[in-house]
Amino acid sequence: MELQRTTILLIEDDEEDYILLKKVLTKMRNARYDLIWESDPVAGLARMLNFEHDLCLLDYRLGPQNGIELIRKARSQGYTLPIVLLTGANESEIDILALQAGADDYISKENLQEDLLRRIIRYAIERKKAEREREKLISEQLASQELEKKRNEFISMVVHELRTPLTSLKAHAQILRKRFLLNGDEQVVRTTTRMNTQIDKLTELISDFQDVTRIEGGKLQFRESYFAFDELVSELIEEIQPVTERHLILRDGESQKTIWGIAGASDR
Repeated sequence: MELQRTTILLIEDDEEDYILLKKVLTKMRNARYDLIWESDPVAGLARMLNFEHDLCLLDYRLGPQNGIELIRKARSQGYTLPIVLLTGANESEIDILALQAGADDYISKENLQEDLLRRIIRYAIERKKAEREREKLISEQLASQELEKKRNEFISMVVHELRTPLTSLKAHAQILRKRFLLNGDEQVVRTTTRMNTQIDKLTELISDFQDVTRIEGGKLQFRESYFAFDELVSELIEEIQPVTERHLILRDGESQKTIWGIAGASDR
């Protein structure tokens, strides 16, 4: 099976160190590396920002500049690939500074052994990949939460705007019912009573619309209980018959059964 090639950008002003590192990378088994060398820090930074490599190795000592400064510049300009800093024998105190500046790891030039270098390169790439995946996931979660918040705000606004005219309609229906109740007009009284019932059910339907978010969040609990099935049938006939002028709805017999379930929105 062909090994996946890893492209490494080396920013190093010492050609001898470049040649040494190239030999170490060439000898590595079970790995294939392409090495791009830049001796100038300015050109090296430009190469970094091209993102045409998988990892950047850079020396701490780069003439008038140092690797810490270059790491800070790269990170401040949006460089997101892994960085491994190369240090000298007497530079053990700069490791914390390198990590604080944005390096993913560091290694002393004295320890450029095949196994250690291969492990550091692989771990730095995998850590950065996992970090990007984590950041992407967090970003998606935040976007989803923001979308959910806006949806809930919209639902609350719609529910409020729908309930306002329903409240007024219910008040007028009740006034009509009281007026015709005094006049003894039973047919109109029954009609206004049904109007009240339908308005109440429409109000409950609007509440159900708002409860969609509670259902999705697992916050809405349905309560089941026993209810008379024949009473439910009678209610349905009473509600449907007034709007069905061509047909007369008749019920043939009764079940005399009590059913376990959710009888209506008021029992949810």
